[in-house]
Amino acid sequence: MRNGYVLYRFFLILIAGFISFRRLGTRGITQVNAESAREMIEDPGIAIFDVRTLPEFRSGHVKGAIPIPVAEIDGKIGSLASYRDRQVLVCCLSGARSMTASRVLRKNGFNRVTNLKGGMNDWIGKGFTVVKGS
Repeated sequence: MRNGYVLYRFFLILIAGFISFRRLGTRGITQVNAESAREMIEDPGIAIFDVRTLPEFRSGHVKGAIPIPVAEIDGKIGSLASYRDRQVLVCCLSGARSMTASRVLRKNGFNRVTNLKGGMNDWIGKGFTVVKGS
Protein backbone atom coordinates (compact mmCIF):
# COMPACT_ATOMS: atom_id res chain seq x y z
CA MET A 1 0.00 0.00 0.00
CA ARG A 2 2.82 2.40 0.89
CA ASN A 3 4.55 1.83 -2.47
CA GLY A 4 1.35 2.73 -4.30
CA TYR A 5 1.11 6.01 -2.40
CA VAL A 6 4.74 6.88 -3.15
CA LEU A 7 4.25 6.07 -6.83
CA TYR A 8 1.05 8.17 -6.92
CA ARG A 9 2.86 11.18 -5.38
CA PHE A 10 5.76 10.73 -7.80
CA PHE A 11 3.43 10.92 -10.79
CA LEU A 12 1.64 13.97 -9.38
CA ILE A 13 4.97 15.76 -8.96
CA LEU A 14 6.05 14.68 -12.44
CA ILE A 15 2.83 15.98 -14.01
CA ALA A 16 3.02 19.27 -12.08
CA GLY A 17 6.63 19.72 -13.24
CA PHE A 18 5.70 19.07 -16.85
CA ILE A 19 2.85 21.60 -16.72
CA SER A 20 5.13 24.20 -15.11
CA PHE A 21 7.81 23.60 -17.74
CA ARG A 22 5.30 24.04 -20.58
CA ARG A 23 4.04 27.30 -19.07
CA LEU A 24 7.55 28.71 -18.71
CA GLY A 25 8.03 28.28 -22.44
CA THR A 26 5.04 30.49 -23.21
CA ARG A 27 5.50 33.11 -20.47
CA GLY A 28 4.83 36.55 -21.92
CA ILE A 29 3.40 35.18 -25.16
CA THR A 30 -0.30 35.66 -25.68
CA GLN A 31 -2.07 33.14 -27.89
CA VAL A 32 -5.13 34.12 -29.90
CA ASN A 33 -7.46 32.39 -32.33
CA ALA A 34 -8.13 33.63 -35.85
CA GLU A 35 -11.11 35.77 -34.83
CA SER A 36 -9.08 37.67 -32.24
CA ALA A 37 -6.13 37.99 -34.62
CA ARG A 38 -8.41 39.49 -37.26
CA GLU A 39 -9.47 42.15 -34.76
CA MET A 40 -5.84 42.78 -33.79
CA ILE A 41 -4.69 43.43 -37.35
CA GLU A 42 -7.09 46.33 -37.64
CA ASP A 43 -4.56 48.26 -35.52
CA PRO A 44 -2.25 49.99 -38.03
CA GLY A 45 0.65 49.79 -35.55
CA ILE A 46 0.76 45.99 -35.44
CA ALA A 47 3.54 44.03 -37.09
CA ILE A 48 2.66 40.61 -38.53
CA PHE A 49 5.50 38.11 -38.91
CA ASP A 50 4.78 35.03 -41.01
CA VAL A 51 7.45 32.46 -40.16
CA ARG A 52 6.61 29.85 -42.80
CA THR A 53 8.85 29.13 -45.76
CA LEU A 54 8.68 31.57 -48.66
CA PRO A 55 6.71 29.16 -50.90
CA GLU A 56 4.18 28.69 -48.09
CA PHE A 57 3.99 32.46 -47.60
CA ARG A 58 3.39 33.04 -51.31
CA SER A 59 0.58 30.47 -51.32
CA GLY A 60 -1.50 32.76 -49.09
CA HIS A 61 -0.74 35.06 -46.16
CA VAL A 62 -2.37 37.71 -43.99
CA LYS A 63 -2.35 41.13 -45.68
CA GLY A 64 0.64 43.15 -44.50
CA ALA A 65 2.54 40.15 -43.14
CA ILE A 66 6.32 40.20 -43.28
CA PRO A 67 7.90 36.89 -44.35
CA ILE A 68 10.60 35.75 -41.91
CA PRO A 69 11.15 31.98 -42.09
CA VAL A 70 11.54 30.55 -38.58
CA ALA A 71 14.94 29.09 -39.51
CA GLU A 72 16.20 32.64 -40.16
CA ILE A 73 14.65 34.54 -37.25
CA ASP A 74 17.67 34.33 -34.94
CA GLY A 75 19.88 35.88 -37.60
CA LYS A 76 17.40 38.66 -38.36
CA ILE A 77 16.80 39.90 -34.80
CA GLY A 78 19.00 42.95 -35.40
CA SER A 79 17.08 43.99 -38.50
CA LEU A 80 13.80 43.55 -36.61
CA ALA A 81 14.80 45.92 -33.79
CA SER A 82 12.44 48.66 -35.01
CA TYR A 83 9.51 46.34 -34.18
CA ARG A 84 10.70 45.59 -30.62
CA ASP A 85 8.22 47.96 -28.91
CA ARG A 86 5.29 47.26 -31.22
CA GLN A 87 2.60 44.63 -30.92
CA VAL A 88 3.77 41.64 -32.97
CA LEU A 89 1.49 38.89 -34.25
CA VAL A 90 3.41 35.77 -35.28
CA CYS A 91 1.85 33.15 -37.55
CA CYS A 92 2.72 29.95 -39.39
CA LEU A 93 0.67 27.05 -40.73
CA SER A 94 -0.48 25.48 -37.46
CA GLY A 95 0.89 27.64 -34.63
CA ALA A 96 3.90 25.48 -33.73
CA ARG A 97 6.67 27.24 -35.68
CA SER A 98 5.21 30.60 -34.74
CA MET A 99 5.40 29.64 -31.05
CA THR A 100 9.08 28.77 -31.54
CA ALA A 101 9.64 32.13 -33.24
CA SER A 102 7.65 33.91 -30.52
CA ARG A 103 9.96 32.46 -27.86
CA VAL A 104 13.00 33.73 -29.79
CA LEU A 105 11.44 37.18 -30.05
CA ARG A 106 10.61 37.27 -26.32
CA LYS A 107 14.13 36.14 -25.44
CA ASN A 108 15.44 39.06 -27.51
CA GLY A 109 13.41 41.81 -25.87
CA PHE A 110 10.15 41.81 -27.83
CA ASN A 111 7.61 42.34 -25.07
CA ARG A 112 4.32 42.41 -26.96
CA VAL A 113 4.31 39.07 -28.78
CA THR A 114 1.13 37.24 -29.77
CA ASN A 115 0.99 33.81 -31.40
CA LEU A 116 -1.77 32.88 -33.83
CA LYS A 117 -2.91 29.61 -32.27
CA GLY A 118 -3.98 27.27 -35.04
CA GLY A 119 -2.03 29.35 -37.54
CA MET A 120 -3.08 29.87 -41.12
CA ASN A 121 -5.05 26.63 -40.94
CA ASP A 122 -7.41 28.36 -38.49
CA TRP A 123 -7.35 31.64 -40.44
CA ILE A 124 -8.23 30.01 -43.77
CA GLY A 125 -10.66 27.62 -42.08
CA LYS A 126 -12.64 30.63 -40.87
CA GLY A 127 -12.79 31.94 -44.43
CA PHE A 128 -10.66 35.02 -43.72
CA THR A 129 -8.93 36.78 -46.61
CA VAL A 130 -5.41 35.86 -47.71
CA VAL A 131 -3.07 37.56 -50.14
CA LYS A 132 -1.26 35.35 -52.66
CA GLY A 133 2.20 36.04 -54.01
CA SER A 134 4.97 38.08 -52.44
